Amino acid sequence: MSELRTGVETFGLDMEGMVKDAWRVFRDRPLTLLGVSVLVTLGSIVAHFLYVGVFFWLPFSLCIPFAVVMILANEKSDRSFLGWVDYYPRLLTIFLPAALIYLVTIPIVMPRVGGFELVNGPDGQAGSAFPQEVVLKGSFLSSYLVFFFPLLVEKVLAFTFGLAGLLSVRRKLSPTEALIGLFATKRHTVEAFLLGGTLAVVSLSGLLVCCVGVIATTTFAWICLGVAYYQMFEK
Repeated sequence: MSELRTGVETFGLDMEGMVKDAWRVFRDRPLTLLGVSVLVTLGSIVAHFLYVGVFFWLPFSLCIPFAVVMILANEKSDRSFLGWVDYYPRLLTIFLPAALIYLVTIPIVMPRVGGFELVNGPDGQAGSAFPQEVVLKGSFLSSYLVFFFPLLVEKVLAFTFGLAGLLSVRRKLSPTEALIGLFATKRHTVEAFLLGGTLAVVSLSGLLVCCVGVIATTTFAWICLGVAYYQMFEK
């Protein structure tokens, strides 16, 4: 793997190999990975409920990918899932686009497109940044689908910029240096967003199984992210 001296990386993502390696990692440690995933997912639900809290929680989506990279690199540590915490402030900067897309689309796009009305009081005054009540005005199906649009876009960006987050932590790079390394060329950018979109769809596909399946699909998507980073930057 070439060093980040010119700001250009040679990517080596193999989707088929990524899935195979991800399944092998999951098969070796299913209970540990699922247990951590449940904790992170519960924290994510609370963070989204608190609205702005999603910004502060997004870096925790690196818990499993970070551990997977360490497993593949044969590194031993007592902080396998939280070794990235020392770089928490710079990760907030890297994940800012993912947080912003969610924070902006919920109060602005949802009422206009999804048939929702956001209110913050019993008298029905229009809410602004912190709605206390959501009133469904359109059809349930259309509103349900649009409701998950902000979450889908947020996840696409979270998985995509998660690569930059791992790059920043593993190579001790600033947010700017990590983003330059990830989006050095048009091809690199397309490949990163293609991966992010694929993993976002995989993650949310679990909602089709009584919503409980999202734990398994999100866990596998996070494992794939760690494997993809390892293939791209360290293998």
